[in-house]
Amino acid sequence: MIRHKPFILTLLGIFFAIVLYNLYWVFERFRLEAKLSALTPEARSAWFKDPDNYKYYRRAVENSFSLGLDLQGGMYVTLEVGVEDLLRGLSEVPNDTVFQAVLNEAVARYRRGEGNLVDLFAETLKRRSPGTSLAQFFAGPKLGLAYNASDAEVLRKLRQEVEDAVERTYKILRVRIDQFGVVSPNIQRQPGTGRILLELPGVKDSERVRRLLRTTAQLEFWPTYTIKEVFPLLQKANEKLAAMASAQKGQDTLRADTLAASDTTSKGGELSTEELLLGKKKPGGPSDTAKKDTAALSEEEKRKKFEKENPLFAVLIPPQNASENSPVVGYARIADTATVGQYLRRPEIRALFPDNLAFAWTVKPEQEGTDALTLIALRVNPARQAPLTGEAIEDARQDFNPDDGSPMVTMRMNAEGARIWKRLTTDYLGKSIAVVLDGYVYTYPVVQSVIANGNSQITGNFTVEEAKDLANVLKAGRLPAAIRIEAEEIVGPSLGEVAIRQGVIALVLAFASILLVMWAIYSTAGLIANLALFILLLFIAGVMAAMNVVLTLPGIAGIVLTLGMAVDVNILIYERVLEELHAGKSLKGAIENGFNRALSAITDSNVTTLLTGIILYAFGIGPIRGFAVTLIIGITGTFLTGVLITRLLVEAVYNSPRWSSKLRFRTAFAEKLLSKIPPIPFHRHYRTLRWVMWGLALAGAAALIGVGIRPGLEFTGGLSVPGGVDSSRLPGPGPGRPHRRL
Repeated sequence: MIRHKPFILTLLGIFFAIVLYNLYWVFERFRLEAKLSALTPEARSAWFKDPDNYKYYRRAVENSFSLGLDLQGGMYVTLEVGVEDLLRGLSEVPNDTVFQAVLNEAVARYRRGEGNLVDLFAETLKRRSPGTSLAQFFAGPKLGLAYNASDAEVLRKLRQEVEDAVERTYKILRVRIDQFGVVSPNIQRQPGTGRILLELPGVKDSERVRRLLRTTAQLEFWPTYTIKEVFPLLQKANEKLAAMASAQKGQDTLRADTLAASDTTSKGGELSTEELLLGKKKPGGPSDTAKKDTAALSEEEKRKKFEKENPLFAVLIPPQNASENSPVVGYARIADTATVGQYLRRPEIRALFPDNLAFAWTVKPEQEGTDALTLIALRVNPARQAPLTGEAIEDARQDFNPDDGSPMVTMRMNAEGARIWKRLTTDYLGKSIAVVLDGYVYTYPVVQSVIANGNSQITGNFTVEEAKDLANVLKAGRLPAAIRIEAEEIVGPSLGEVAIRQGVIALVLAFASILLVMWAIYSTAGLIANLALFILLLFIAGVMAAMNVVLTLPGIAGIVLTLGMAVDVNILIYERVLEELHAGKSLKGAIENGFNRALSAITDSNVTTLLTGIILYAFGIGPIRGFAVTLIIGITGTFLTGVLITRLLVEAVYNSPRWSSKLRFRTAFAEKLLSKIPPIPFHRHYRTLRWVMWGLALAGAAALIGVGIRPGLEFTGGLSVPGGVDSSRLPGPGPGRPHRRL
């Protein structure tokens, strides 16, 4: 029997408590999304404005799994970084005729799928001009290569630059997609190529996605205003908004009073019997009004009073105890940033600010776990052209501060950038300069000294990952390669509904069939296996929720496959138990030996399948990864439930005085049916079976060589044309024409 049972049961209880906790949030997420989908856009926006509602929904999203593109519809996009443009930008002689001819031929071969562009360029150059080295095109300050650099050194540098360019593009796209508001987007790099795959579940505005992806990243450095300079202006804006709201309300009240007076005059100042009976109006006198005015204000009334008197500061919270030179002018919840923007863009409010004052939000909350963005005051010029852009940055990398070992970012600028940077750091010494990418502020470091050589260090409360991301952002401003949309596909929500329905039907049918077969063959032990199978499903769903996995249609296929493999584990164990019983062992001994002796075969099969899933996840993309994730989780859960939990349940039934007599490992029906099947002595026909297997193997090899495999669209490329039938043009039933159903 199992040793250390109390300890194992405690660990299992804690583990499944965590699983059930995440399953609760899965249920809550889908309940909330069903509720929100039934609301109007205005009602949905009002619901999210409640901080408690927003936090509760975000918590549900973070603790549950999401539906993938194939289950809820959306957009699938394949992007390609223009590596040929990158090579032109890195070349010191891009107009050289030999360079252009070699690059054009290499690009043509690359389009035919013959390899990566950098290696094809080197091969083409060696074939067309054997005496020309790569250094003749790429040696110089752009790559920092000497003119006597070897081809291997140049190739290594070019590959690194291409890899960095794709990585920077990937980082920029991830930030943009996150700002787009897609829940659980899937963004993957295709290893060995310049392609990036995007899956955007739930996206409906495809044109907006195209604009978002095609826009060139704009990295800018802007000087900033200080809170001391801007806050008095914000106070005036707040007062102006309150006065405008009061005036608007006064006009509405005046119109309402006029209508009410005329209505009272026409009715002689009396209420109708119908209004009194229905409770639409209640008579009251001056004493009622006096009582209401003298009553203490509730918290809700105080909040509404504050919002009425301070429209701007109700959504934009001023900073507390901020330095006079801080560029931070306020904080706002993500749901309120649009309202703040509308206030600040109103012509009456815009007139209160100087023309060279602009506002920008930070790209993410400064504190982990909050939903508040920071508003930064930028000092712009009339032309809205930044004094320094990302084109001036030659290099940026993550480093460590030699004083305290904290992560930081170092960057190096070219000569022109160093000259402008010296002027900026001189003019704004002691103040902040904001680093802005695509209109969002990534950081706003304080200038601590004049920087004359263009080499700068950006320090702050960074983690290593944040410092690496910032370095990638700084380098992204000089990205010379364009981004092209190679392919896109729109998946409608109706197709997703069909996929969900068919996937659920397949899962339910597979589960029900397994339950029936296991009960019909293995009796009580089969029911125990069915219970373990149900626990396995809970395990898979809970772990997927805890890991925030995106469930796809291949993922459902992986779950169905897992169910079959889980049952196979129980079948192996039960058959070994039956063999021990037939050998004359007691029930207790048969259970002990059956589980122990089947363990090696179960471990081998599950470990090899687990390795297969890991390889699929590491090298697969898109649907293959979705299948691999559920397979890995399912195999882990299969080993846990099939071996450990099943054994605990079997031993619990065996040790129970009430149920031990009912423990059976074979039904009478199955025993009778299996007894009619004659045993096949495979070991006696070894020679015959060996030639049969060799014949099948040779036939398969001949078919593979002679007929071959027909690769699909995703391997060869091509055109996918969706089609349909216009039902309005189908012939209907008429005289003498019977009605047929399709």
